[in-house]
Amino acid sequence: MSITDTTKKIIQASLAAFDEANVYDDIISYVLQKHALELSFISDPDIRYNIMNQRAATALEELGVVDDLVEIMKGVGLSDLLSSLQDEKNKLQQKQVQLSEHAFGQMEFKVDSLQNNFSLPLKRPEDVVPDTSPEPPIAAIIKSWRSVQPNELTLGIRGSVGQVVLVRLSEGVWSLGVITQLLYREEPLSLIDLNQHVNNGGSKISSERYRSDAKSDGNIRYLVNVEYPSQRQFCDVVDQSKLALSLSSEALMQKYPVGARVVALYQDANGVSAYYSGIVGEPPNSYNNYRYLIFFDDGYAYYAQSDCIFRVFAQSKENWKLVNPEIQEFIKRYLAQFPQRPMVKLSVDQTIQAELNGNWLQATVVQVDYSLVLLRFPSGNVEWIYRGSRRLGPLSNKPYHLKLLI
Repeated sequence: MSITDTTKKIIQASLAAFDEANVYDDIISYVLQKHALELSFISDPDIRYNIMNQRAATALEELGVVDDLVEIMKGVGLSDLLSSLQDEKNKLQQKQVQLSEHAFGQMEFKVDSLQNNFSLPLKRPEDVVPDTSPEPPIAAIIKSWRSVQPNELTLGIRGSVGQVVLVRLSEGVWSLGVITQLLYREEPLSLIDLNQHVNNGGSKISSERYRSDAKSDGNIRYLVNVEYPSQRQFCDVVDQSKLALSLSSEALMQKYPVGARVVALYQDANGVSAYYSGIVGEPPNSYNNYRYLIFFDDGYAYYAQSDCIFRVFAQSKENWKLVNPEIQEFIKRYLAQFPQRPMVKLSVDQTIQAELNGNWLQATVVQVDYSLVLLRFPSGNVEWIYRGSRRLGPLSNKPYHLKLLI
């Protein structure tokens, strides 16, 4: 019997046993209970079905069924067979490495006479030092998260009364608030009794109010009781583009794709933090230490942890139109070309021409963090800049030069 036939036989027997024991019902019940909050945000039946499918796929492992099966296999002697197969696999891999080294040596010999034509030296396999540093604890967790698809994002989120959200204020920062009423387009604002919704604690409503001037395609607006950082409290009427979930990417176990519109909690060097909106430039992965790269609406690039990322209610296929006009073209081009990204290769203490407030200055590299570089300008100011930004001299005129690609 072939390996394929054996695999099919094992799977069929397992499925039959699960069916007989009503395991499927338990799995569905488990998923519905554990992810009830996530599912409550989704009204589209197809999206709900896809979420259930993805979450159910990892439920067996979460419930410990996989570990139990491994222990059972050890009891029937299968572990010895697996160890033998692993030894055979290791021998084959060693043989493959030997063949690769032999082939590489031949290739190096053939291109030896052309060496002067290449700006970068060829590296032998043994010259490449593998990254043996252990992955952070969040790595294993993020790998089990559900990847939110773009079509799910564009469906948007419908909030509910009493839901805690993040709200965009007139200053461009975001603050916590609570949805107190859902308003439909045909309802005039004059019918809203603001004092009915403000301040269960008894403080007075502020006279400072900000009425959103942007129109969304949705038919629903939200009356939100806003908790402002300066202890003021007021009501605001906003559309979905100015609301975000108060639950983070980590809390919902969701991974947002490149181009998603989110709110990120930014913290400066002095420890001062605030919420700002932007676009996802990189999802968390092993290369960026499992963080999100965010391009804020004003163009500032920043790496944020997953527990500091919050999904905006309204999304579109053209999220780049929501950032500041001066960086819209950059974001549009970035999203269209991703994952192809020309970036400048830099090292610590290297000097480079960089733009600051319209002036080109000689800056020094302080630190490189994957796609970002920390530059120190002559004034002493330091700033993180995306290594593919046209604010860097080598990219200002020739953004697609081959030797800049990494």
